[in-house]
Amino acid sequence: MFSKFFFLLSLLPIIAFSQDQYVDMGALSFKNDAGKTILAVTLNNTKDWHTYWKNPGDAGLEVKMKFSSNEKAVELKDLPWPAPKRYIEQGNMWAYGYSGKYAMFFELKDELKSKPLKITGEWLVCKDICIPGTRTVEINLDDNLEFQNVGTFLSVSETKGIYKNLPKEGTLENVQLFLTKSSVKENQLALHYIIENADFSKINKKVNILTPYLRPLFDYKHEEVYLDPKTNTIFARMYLDWDGLYESPEIPLPKDGVFKTPLTAKYLIQYPKGNTPKIVTTEFKQFTLNGDAELTANFKKYQKLGEKTKIVTTTTEDKNSFFYYILLAFLGGLILNLMPCVLPVISLKLFGLIVHSNESKKQILKHNIFYTLGVLFSFIVLATVVVIMKLSG
Repeated sequence: MFSKFFFLLSLLPIIAFSQDQYVDMGALSFKNDAGKTILAVTLNNTKDWHTYWKNPGDAGLEVKMKFSSNEKAVELKDLPWPAPKRYIEQGNMWAYGYSGKYAMFFELKDELKSKPLKITGEWLVCKDICIPGTRTVEINLDDNLEFQNVGTFLSVSETKGIYKNLPKEGTLENVQLFLTKSSVKENQLALHYIIENADFSKINKKVNILTPYLRPLFDYKHEEVYLDPKTNTIFARMYLDWDGLYESPEIPLPKDGVFKTPLTAKYLIQYPKGNTPKIVTTEFKQFTLNGDAELTANFKKYQKLGEKTKIVTTTTEDKNSFFYYILLAFLGGLILNLMPCVLPVISLKLFGLIVHSNESKKQILKHNIFYTLGVLFSFIVLATVVVIMKLSG
């Protein structure tokens, strides 16, 4: 939670406050199968720019819609949002949201018949920088809650297609969820989920298998997905920080693993690919105190989603990695020493060695030892700086 806050603060110097030109907004209406009039607020993001879902991810702000009629605020029932895409932003920041054309849907009320309706949209649109924007659309509803469409970038048929594919309430069915104590951090939990008899070809790599909706106390991290081809099983995990530490009064993570009050959490499941996304709600009464370490050890036997090489054992992985990096280091050194900017330095060093040619072997050995130690020390310092920067995020 606090990391997201500071990330947003870091964006302030590059944020431009204006009526951004990267998002267009319109509105249209239609009748659903139940005969209710549906208001569709349509949005169109400029190519390569994206706006944010209800859970924006590591940073960002969700799209917000406000309604008013004759200067009085109006509350409209909003329907489930379209399933989001996943974006990997600078610094490995994960975001969930939308690019291109999409729509948000609301149910119009009879009390709005023959009245004006003002729609105000607010968002943060991002590419290399983030720009907050706002648009206002005004419509006049008739006795049938119909109005003249505003904005033409989405047709009624296209909008109905988006409406038809909105996430539906469902059950976990073939997805098993486990909440356990993290083996990495003290005030952290790990959400593990398993899908048996899975079809790996129906995994959409551009989205999460499971995307959490925001809820107090849970600060979700990134999804990790592992595949076991022998049993056709998907193993996945998502760490979540316990934000009860920042509540007033503080709500500590239960040491016995039992929550005083059961915690309800909601998730969007986008597996298998091509099916209508499901919204599932589950209740956590407790979490196991161990198991994350064992599950992590098992992950090393499986193929991580996105990797081409299947990992068989940790020994093979470590052995291959060692020789792989030795080879890369040798090639890197070879390329570096053949670069034109380095060749003069080598010649200068050779001349330096010639100067010491008349000295004793003991003195030359001492010189070489200290020279080697100096090189190693310099690289150790550089490596330490890189490690510290990596650990600090």
